[in-house]
Amino acid sequence: GDLLIRAIRLANRSIYIKSRSSSYLSGMGTTVVAMALEDDLLHTAHVGDSRAYRLTESGLVPLTTDHSWVAELRQSGQFSAAEAEQIVGKNVITRALGVNDRVEIDFRSIKVQPGEIYILCTDGLCGYADDADIFSAAKSCGKDIDRIVNTLIQLANDRGGQDNVTVIAIRIDEVLGESTLVQVEPVTISSESDEALFRENEILDNLNNRVNRTQEVVLEPAREQGRGLPLFWIFLIFVIFAAAIIYLIEYK
Repeated sequence: GDLLIRAIRLANRSIYIKSRSSSYLSGMGTTVVAMALEDDLLHTAHVGDSRAYRLTESGLVPLTTDHSWVAELRQSGQFSAAEAEQIVGKNVITRALGVNDRVEIDFRSIKVQPGEIYILCTDGLCGYADDADIFSAAKSCGKDIDRIVNTLIQLANDRGGQDNVTVIAIRIDEVLGESTLVQVEPVTISSESDEALFRENEILDNLNNRVNRTQEVVLEPAREQGRGLPLFWIFLIFVIFAAAIIYLIEYK
């Protein structure tokens, strides 16, 4: 779970730094929902309105709560779910990766059981189909997670498909005993301290330097090949010239 939080924070920091490198990229951001398995625990973390569900025999169990204006309106109790859906600007998200230099992350950990299926998706799916539609489509696929993914993507496309759609399905086939790890109820992980932010910058600098060194190594053979190309043509011309001389001598 700690690794998952660190990874999302680094992603946020990386996007934020990139967005400030050019006016063309200013203001860019994205959402994330991610899972990590550890023994018999499933850690889930998210920012924005990408979602995670557990698929049961009777319906979908949401594991995340959207960071969006419409979700906050529903939670406030001032509007019903149907009323909130009719409000203009309901798709505005209140939290995203890369918009600010630090990010708050919602996190939880739950125990898993063999046979359980979990679904992660962007709003390219849940923005066009409600939970009942997603459940009906996924349920028709049984335990075939590849079919679940393809069916849900097709559902989004059939409903208009005007947004990018990503769907991941996870099936727990086996759990090797029960661990001493404990579940974590939904909690918001506060944004980083100044010290943590400084450390993230160091990590990203090291990663960028490693990528640059790798690119230099990959490009080097191409340079060698480029230098060797004229030698090939020189050799080829020499062979042709020698063959022509031999032919002329024999012909005479």
